[in-house]
Amino acid sequence: MASAFRPTPKQLEADLMLAGPQRHNMLVGGSRSGKTFQLVKASAVRAMRAPESRHVIFRLRFNAVRQSIGMDTLPKVMRLRFPDYTSWRYNKTDHFVTFPNKLRPKRDAAELWLAGLDDKERVERVLGKEYATLYFNECSQIPYYAVTTALTRLAQKAEYTDPSGASRILTNRAYFDLNPVGTGHWSYRLFLEHRNPDGLQAIADPEDYRFMYMNPADNAENLDPKYIASLQALPEKQRRRFLDGRYVAQLDGALWTLEMIEGLRYTPGLTCEAELRSLGDPRIPHFQRIVVSVDPSGASSEFDLRKDEIGIVVAAMGTDGHVYLLEDLTGLYSPEGWGNVAVQAYLRWQADCVVAEDNFGGDMVRSVIQGARIDGRPVGQSVPVKKVTASRGKSVRAEPIAAMYERGMVHHVGQFPQLEEEQTNFSNAGYIAPGSPNRADAFVWAATMLFGKALAYGLTDYLATKQQEINQEQVDRMKRAAERLAPASVVPADSVAKLDTVPENGKQPTEGCPKCGAMCIAQVSSGGSRCSMCAHQWGGDAAVIAPQNRTTLFKNGGRG
Repeated sequence: MASAFRPTPKQLEADLMLAGPQRHNMLVGGSRSGKTFQLVKASAVRAMRAPESRHVIFRLRFNAVRQSIGMDTLPKVMRLRFPDYTSWRYNKTDHFVTFPNKLRPKRDAAELWLAGLDDKERVERVLGKEYATLYFNECSQIPYYAVTTALTRLAQKAEYTDPSGASRILTNRAYFDLNPVGTGHWSYRLFLEHRNPDGLQAIADPEDYRFMYMNPADNAENLDPKYIASLQALPEKQRRRFLDGRYVAQLDGALWTLEMIEGLRYTPGLTCEAELRSLGDPRIPHFQRIVVSVDPSGASSEFDLRKDEIGIVVAAMGTDGHVYLLEDLTGLYSPEGWGNVAVQAYLRWQADCVVAEDNFGGDMVRSVIQGARIDGRPVGQSVPVKKVTASRGKSVRAEPIAAMYERGMVHHVGQFPQLEEEQTNFSNAGYIAPGSPNRADAFVWAATMLFGKALAYGLTDYLATKQQEINQEQVDRMKRAAERLAPASVVPADSVAKLDTVPENGKQPTEGCPKCGAMCIAQVSSGGSRCSMCAHQWGGDAAVIAPQNRTTLFKNGGRG
């Protein structure tokens, strides 16, 4: 005969905390410390107490919750803690557990559902009901927007009869557990700092959020001593997480820190440049160029929690050469939805173009943008789209932008806590948080486009920059020669290419010479363009001035 289950002192302490009046409860700590066992037991107790009540356990991946909870922890909890309750049943088709009422077992069974956030159809089905308990298992892997969406269903009014015979309502509760990660994670902000992860402002009801540490040492009597020894042998950072069960203050080799970002922050966030100018902040210059950047995730709708959010940000290049993050519009959208959001931002900020990461389907990005409609009117046809393709890893792409922060050349105009959390989870070794950093990726694309050739990725880019300097020096020599030869030239003075590399509108040309690729392009009176390097002319009335190369120009003394 099996010996009776004997809870550890830490499990008894957890029972007391979970019985409190608070709505939100988190058990955080090291590996195999009994957190999941404790919260599965608490969920089952609530299901057995209240007939017809509904409860759900979420995990990021459905296969993980099915195998870990449905096939392992839940049967173990029922066998060890409730050996006399044998009427519970696990529906292996729809993956929920029924807890029959002892008085009316066929009519009033409570249900405990298992759901993975990567299964769109199942998520939509589960979230179509209200629940008395939501349990987010291994919530370090679950993004905060998925948590807030699910919490809207924590609303079931389930009745039960207490031991005295009085009728009561089961308190709605949310349970969370995790091995701690970085201090930028939403669980740390919410439960330890009592700040809203979305805006970092203090939450109104901190007493409604309670947490408790549970670590392997607290569960040592149920673990193999060799397992604890293996945790003790881990590197310091991993040992702090999985043995000591503590949040890590900052990543080793982090590309960004909150202190770095905070020191470069300007004014509250706004929704258009007119509002920005109305504040009169002298630190923010006028903008040379504004872009809307999109990083698609493949989500099919706002309820598609199995996909990451679509990163959408607005950024600008100031006349001081610095980049300014202006707005974060990231969210879960259908393709039509994010196309409309991006185009609305383009119009509101009077942007120059939409920058879109192109790994999700070639011309799909351009067609989505150009198909955008506002109030039923097509507005996307005239929006220019610059497509970029990810040919390097996330961290490699991010490093040059992080270097610009270190030089003080990037500023956040307002608070962007979720984007900044993604940034602080980048290190030299890669991105360490779950999911994809779509907000940060979108801003990296925007900043890369805006900084352009001011970023140096390596030897190839260095040599390209030096070649541009040489080309500029040649242009300057040609300009001086043209000025000396102007009186004898048959070419009208106003038709000779304006050899300044920056046009009168203050913006760099977006396309080079179709013949040699040089960017030294001038406008001529014929309405066309002329390359100051090879003298190739195109567009407008090309017959007005016959193209000449530099050798011919100087051989003829500047005459055609």
